[in-house]
Amino acid sequence: MADYGWEADAQRRDKVAAFPWNLQGYVFQEGVTVLIAAYHAASEALREEWERAKEEAQAYQDGVDRGEIEWIGERDEDGSILWDQEQVHDLEIESKVEGMAALRKAFALSIYHHWERGARKWTGNDVNDHDKLVRAVEAIGIPISPRLKAVKDLANLLKHDNDKRGDDLLESWPQVFRPGFKKGENRTDWYGAINLTDAQLTEAFNIVAKSGPDEKTVYVSA
Repeated sequence: MADYGWEADAQRRDKVAAFPWNLQGYVFQEGVTVLIAAYHAASEALREEWERAKEEAQAYQDGVDRGEIEWIGERDEDGSILWDQEQVHDLEIESKVEGMAALRKAFALSIYHHWERGARKWTGNDVNDHDKLVRAVEAIGIPISPRLKAVKDLANLLKHDNDKRGDDLLESWPQVFRPGFKKGENRTDWYGAINLTDAQLTEAFNIVAKSGPDEKTVYVSA
């Protein structure tokens, strides 16, 4: 199965599948493509808003410095700034960055659930245990990426945000945590510690795609 880069996924699946044709495999791989396209569209929109916010902030500050734009804000009786437009711009920029981080997490969760739902359909097995579901998928002849557990651990941490899930992910995919992260002695903000990059999200998409059927897959008897 081909990797799902941003440019490649928009052009994939143009050829008519040769017989035999696996409808479940087609639907599964198409679902991955749709999730990628949805993330790409949403992230581009957020990126454009982020760039616009930075440009507006810079234009405002430059205008104030040159005396071309009146300073916007409020001071207290001592002359200290209570708030000003520069702070407003900074908050807007920060919100775009936080929005991008939340978007990646949402799609990481969605792509694992896409595999989980698909696996239950291919195997007819409604088991909730990940390892048992993996064995059921392998039993019908579908190879599973050895990295699928890491995607599962990421999804579980994003859902449950507790020490057990955090420890699991630290072992299977420590690179998704922000640089310098260390587990707290008391309550750890595991969700906030996740710092997914575009490359890591792409990796998660690829891992899932390689852990399911495509339109040419022929199941074996379980």
